[in-house]
Amino acid sequence: MSVATRAATPPTRHRSLAYRSVACFSAGLVLAATPVGCRRETAAARPAATRGETLSPAEVVARANQARSEGRFGDLGAFVAAETRDAQIALLLAIDQVVAGSRSLRAVVAERFGEGTALGFDLSGVADSCGALSQNVRIVREEISDADDTAVVVVQEGDHLPLVDVRLKKIDGEWRLDLERPDARLISRLETLATTVNHIRTQVSRPGSTYEELENAFNQRVWPILADIARSGTPP
Repeated sequence: MSVATRAATPPTRHRSLAYRSVACFSAGLVLAATPVGCRRETAAARPAATRGETLSPAEVVARANQARSEGRFGDLGAFVAAETRDAQIALLLAIDQVVAGSRSLRAVVAERFGEGTALGFDLSGVADSCGALSQNVRIVREEISDADDTAVVVVQEGDHLPLVDVRLKKIDGEWRLDLERPDARLISRLETLATTVNHIRTQVSRPGSTYEELENAFNQRVWPILADIARSGTPP
């Protein structure tokens, strides 16, 4: 998954570290599939399902994404194939911990060193690195294979390019997200990352803390975790 769009804004001294880190993080969170459709149509052109009507693949992605964005993980689970449901929710909860910690750190850094500096330590963009379950998703089209009851919904994560393919399969007559199981170690590393970011926030909050201490802490403690996630190459 490319992060070219994320890096498009000219980096300053303060921003370059965060761009590098988000890019590294995203390299370890690839949620893609091979297109298999025999019919292609623009998802936005399909009417919304009514009660009792089977949801289309695009509608499943839209409703799953809405549930994820609103933190309704119980509702989200209904749209994910059972064999990966619990692991996917655990992954999203870990990512949300990272995002919450990053936003908290950004607020403290903004107060101490200014908003421009704070932008360089904001990792909240990782929420848009999870395919169909990214915080902000635009559905582009769906491709359905009637031969084997599978489908691909093509989405855009936030404003990122290239587009991402999301795989679905029909189970008992209903379309469900067919996502790969995230590695337990990936979830653990994300939880560690969130804890580390919160520790750095506490450090920065102390009177007398300097920008150099903040930058060193980010380089020495956050960057290695992100690099480890990227090296793992484990898709959620």
